[in-house]
Amino acid sequence: MEEINASKKRILYFIPTFPVLTETFIAREVIKVIEIGEVDVRILSLSKDRGSIEEFVKDRVTYKRIGIPDCIFALSYLFQNSKMVFRIYKEIFFSSGLWNISNLYLFFKSLAYANIIKQFNPDHIHCHFLSDPSTIILIVSRILNIPFSVSGHAKDVFLTGTLIKEKVKYSKFTTICNSFAFGKALEKVDKEDRDKLKLLFHGIDINLFSDPPKKHKPNRPAIFLGGTRLIEKKGIKYLIEASAILKSKGISHQIDIVGPGPQFNEFKNLIKQKELRNYVFIHGEGNGTPFEEVKEFYKIADIFVLPSIETVEGDVDGVPTVVIEAAIAKLPIITTNAGGITDLINETTGLIVPQRDADSLALAIEKLILNPELRVKLGKTAYEKASVMFDININARKLQEEFLV
Repeated sequence: MEEINASKKRILYFIPTFPVLTETFIAREVIKVIEIGEVDVRILSLSKDRGSIEEFVKDRVTYKRIGIPDCIFALSYLFQNSKMVFRIYKEIFFSSGLWNISNLYLFFKSLAYANIIKQFNPDHIHCHFLSDPSTIILIVSRILNIPFSVSGHAKDVFLTGTLIKEKVKYSKFTTICNSFAFGKALEKVDKEDRDKLKLLFHGIDINLFSDPPKKHKPNRPAIFLGGTRLIEKKGIKYLIEASAILKSKGISHQIDIVGPGPQFNEFKNLIKQKELRNYVFIHGEGNGTPFEEVKEFYKIADIFVLPSIETVEGDVDGVPTVVIEAAIAKLPIITTNAGGITDLINETTGLIVPQRDADSLALAIEKLILNPELRVKLGKTAYEKASVMFDININARKLQEEFLV
């Protein structure tokens, strides 16, 4: 572990898997906060994924799982401080009605993590998602008396999040990255704690696509949906169905899809069934590709499409990172009104089509294929809006200001 700078406030990021291929927004945030340099950042993670980070960030990452010494610490701490431990457990879990065997296990794990985290001697702990990782940090914070904060996103606010009211109550602050999820979060917390909720958009380098493309541009209109996950809420099957409609009308096009996910085989079969193997291509064999490769598809694309939907279970996007990236790439965007997408895309910055509607999607794609002037106009207005809302130099500084308060 690199030597800690004692003159700066020490911020420990707790990120269970880092860097994740489809969570570039976390890596970008961490990198920019380190670059700004006003706090000393360390990252505690349990495992690596296939995402990429700069060398100067790798030096600040520690990969460590709970070991026997940490479990011994947890047992010892439990017996020596049983009254305080029970009080903390009761305050967190009893009021929410979530006191059960699985949470007892999670609580014990958190005691063990406290032994790891205290070795970093942090002044503040930060984590992403209002699910189990932030529950661990909530408990660790109470045990070690170290302030913490959480960044909430979409699914973790609507579906998978737990103890959201308690996390906001005990946190120093909690950020939410889109207005739709922010509104939902406000409904879940006590009125006296609502000022702890902060609307803070993701950040991106607004010059991300300034270098020339390395891939050759296709000799037909190129439509891109990439850097995403192959899951239901992305609405990918409707894009494949729209391709079949365009093909039936004799409209030349090529669709490139990039991303990992469980629906790869389903989409591959749908492409085969509709005889679209020369029109729709899924790159990465369902495992995704590094962002440096994804980046090249943005540069040669004519149109970006993300036909997001809200699932029956209520899973829905916030402002997807891929839509932000497409706007920064000055691409005309076709999407839906699902979740928080309309924070960025409206009638002046893109084309909005109904959810689950392949016919409307095909018409919108055809409209943009046939109207290059409109493509340029929409790409320009989307960029202008995104470069203000999502400039990482601004948004990372806002986060850092919250750390320093």
